[in-house]
Parts: sequence; C-alpha cells; structure tokens
Amino acid sequence: MVSWTPGRGISYYNVTANAFDVVDKKACSTNGSSCNISSLRCGQSYRVSVSGQGQTCLSPAQDWLRINAAPCPPTQLMVNSSCESNNISVSWQASQGSVSYMAVAENTEGRQWSCNTSRTTCQISGLLCGQQYKVYAVGFDENCIGAKSDMKMIRTAPCVPQNIQNNLDCLSGVLNVTWQSTGYFSQFRTSVVSSKGNISICTTDKLYCVVPNMQCGLTYNVTVVAQDKDCNSSSSPINQVVTAPCPLTTFLPIVNCTTGVVSVTWNNSVAGVVHTVSAVDIAGRLHSCSGTNSGCSLSTLTCGTKYNVTITPSRNGCVGRNSPTKMITTGKDQ
Repeated sequence: MVSWTPGRGISYYNVTANAFDVVDKKACSTNGSSCNISSLRCGQSYRVSVSGQGQTCLSPAQDWLRINAAPCPPTQLMVNSSCESNNISVSWQASQGSVSYMAVAENTEGRQWSCNTSRTTCQISGLLCGQQYKVYAVGFDENCIGAKSDMKMIRTAPCVPQNIQNNLDCLSGVLNVTWQSTGYFSQFRTSVVSSKGNISICTTDKLYCVVPNMQCGLTYNVTVVAQDKDCNSSSSPINQVVTAPCPLTTFLPIVNCTTGVVSVTWNNSVAGVVHTVSAVDIAGRLHSCSGTNSGCSLSTLTCGTKYNVTITPSRNGCVGRNSPTKMITTGKDQ
C-alpha cells in the first residue's frame, strides 16, 4: 500500500514499483491519495515512486522509496527424526530475501515447538512422544515473515508404557499383564524372562497380554515396549513376578504307632516357602500342620484309621500344586 500527500492541480496519480535485480514492474492508478500494488515477487527489492497527471501536464515523481517484498518460502525441506529421542533436525534450501529462519513443529492440538537460526538447519527438541507433527520452515527479514515452506508430516517414537500390573493365577501358571499408554502406537510387545533365561514374547494391540505356562518356582522379569511401523519405545520399568512354589515330588510320612503321631519330612525345602501337610480320612475329616524347613508333625489323628496325605506349597499367599498323595494307617488303640 502506497500513500502520499496530494499535489495541487493533479487529477490522478500513477504509482510504479520497479524491481532492482529482476525485470518486474507493477503499477496502480487512482485519483485518491493511496493505492495498492499487488503480486510483488517474494524476496525482491523495489523502487516505488508516485507521479501525477494534471489537466494538460505530467507531474514527475520527486522522490522514491525502496521496499523489500516478504522473503520467499524455504524449499527442499528435510526432517530427520530419531527413535531414541524426541528431537528432530530440520533443514532446507536458503530462500531469496531471508535474513533468518524459523522451523516449526505443530501437533494435532495446535501446540507448537520451534527453533530459530540464521543458517539453513536447526534442531527442535522436547517434542512429545507418540504424536504426529506437521513441520515447516519460514524465512524472516527485518520487517516481514515470509510464506511457509511445504510441510512434512512426522511422528515421534511411541511413549513408554506405564503402570505395569501383573496378575498371576498361581495354580494354572497363567500371567495377565496390563499397562497404560498415551499417544500413538500400533502394537505392544511384552517380554517375560525367567531366572533360567527362558523368554516368552506376547504381541498385541490391546493394553493387556496373557502369558500361559509360567513355570513354578521361578522369578520372572516383565517389560513392555510400544511399537509403531518405524520405531519402538524404550522398555518399561522391570516388574518382577514370582511364581508359585513347585510341589514336592517326594516326602516321607512316619507313623509312631505308640504315640499316634505322624511325622512328615521332606528334603528340598526352599527359603520362604511354607509346606502345609493335609491328612484326610475316609469321612473327609481334615488334619494339618505346616513347616518352613524340612518337616512337621500331625498329632491329633484317630488311631486305626487310613489317611490320604498331601503337601501343598505356598509363598507370600501364592499357593502351588499339591504333591502326590500317599496313604498311611495309624496304629490301633491298645
């Protein structure tokens, strides 16, 4: 927009803008005191002058001004991202008329991250995980911000799954793992690694995973990773699962026919494991004792009675499978 103080005796005015470096001339005419010239070339400098036309004579321009059109948009935009961080590197080809540049990453909610430079590359850091961004660059001069470059769409690495929860069915050995996740993902990979080095992998697009056949008497490390088609997230914090104790394969019940006391002993005791001995007669009456070391004694059994004896292991409330059953007969009453 060009404006001026009207000259005496002038009927209308001619405004011209001539580019300095290229052949480009634009003009407008008016009988007022301002005029708009459109379609200037980006990044070019123009000489702007105003002349008048009277009834019979021309009034030549007495002065001129230099103006710079807005910088041209940067071209050949390139965006490099890394699965290991939420930083991106943006580069472009220098544009006509730009003194400095700004690269912008904008997410789907309209939030923006940016970097400024006088060069043709800069790094935008601190982007949020698991989100899609449109990335572009613009050029600046002393007065104007130029048009945007073409846009590139990028997606940051998936967010690390959080709040991992393990729910173990001790008897069946089935582990149900759940977690929470934000942002974009395509699937999750759950890794379950036993203290013996055995690995189970479960892949799903849900927020849970079921891992069967957990072996008794082992400690498992559970981690979850989020994945998309290009990147994996970092592993979640490790959660540990301790499975139910293994059943005793052998044990020895010894009947004292004089006292009626049955002593039950075993060899493979494990720290922290409680073994509960159960003796059930034909009528379903139950007698029991517990031990954490290598045995315990049943002292209230009925004389002259047959009992089925089993041992059940447990640790921290996780109850394992019963041992094989053995039959004993208590001594007769004297």
